[in-house]
Amino acid sequence: MNNYEKILITGSTSKLGVRLIEIGSILGLNLIGVNLSSPHSKYKLDLREKDSVSDFIKDYNPTYLIHLAAITNANYCEDNIDDCMEINYRTTENLAQACNDFGVRMINISSDYVFDGLQGPYSETDSPNPLNQYGKAKLLGEQILARRCSNSVSIRTNVLYDWNENSRRISFLTWLIKTLKKNKKVTIVNDQFSTPTYILQLAKIIIDLLYTDYTGVINVCGSEWINRYHFSVLAAKIFDLDCSLVCETNSSEFYQSAARPLKGGLKVKRIETLLGEKMFDCEQGLNLCKKFYDNEMDVAKWLKKK
Repeated sequence: MNNYEKILITGSTSKLGVRLIEIGSILGLNLIGVNLSSPHSKYKLDLREKDSVSDFIKDYNPTYLIHLAAITNANYCEDNIDDCMEINYRTTENLAQACNDFGVRMINISSDYVFDGLQGPYSETDSPNPLNQYGKAKLLGEQILARRCSNSVSIRTNVLYDWNENSRRISFLTWLIKTLKKNKKVTIVNDQFSTPTYILQLAKIIIDLLYTDYTGVINVCGSEWINRYHFSVLAAKIFDLDCSLVCETNSSEFYQSAARPLKGGLKVKRIETLLGEKMFDCEQGLNLCKKFYDNEMDVAKWLKKK
């Protein structure tokens, strides 16, 4: 690991981006955030502008690029297809071409929404069949990256969670715990299955993957296949809250523009074999979240324990 190599991150103010920047700082890496507009970003760049992207990559001359920038709201993507394609596909295409032209290794973040959710969890060799515009754009991004930039990785992941009150965006877990602490009931679907992903572990693995020669698609997520209701009940237990406040329903009770893959989630054998590291189950990840909540853990301490 060469600490003088430049690592660019798009979408660096996202929940995942904030943790990547934090880990990079602790490890002494030269890791720089790039965003369209943000007070937290040193560099401003419109990823939709192909020539600007090419000029920036050429002038800044990074060794690695981690592409996080995306519109992740599936309902918005369904109702705003042009925006979805522009941000979730075209930006990946522009970056892939520039990275290939200037010899930059690129990591792109994708999703289990590239699958239809009929027979999850899915391995890297299963055939994609997205149900919604978000999934379609992410799949196109994977495909164009593989064609345009051979030294690249598309990481499929899903349902990111963490406890980080410094994040400018509230997460599902933060919303859940703060709502339950007010003794308010929450209603959670019991028919959407995934493999929830602890953000800190994902962030560290992204950095580790930069320094491998792996290329292509790889799943990086939690090891436990669970529905949202049972994940929420487990979180309530670990945070010592009233589990009876968590009420279950099914997704048919909610109108959503974008169809969801009900039996989604991903298998993690490949990443565990590649890096020799076990992915966390939900209890492990949520227990760490509770330690962050109680100020018994921080990122530097967690990295030392690894």
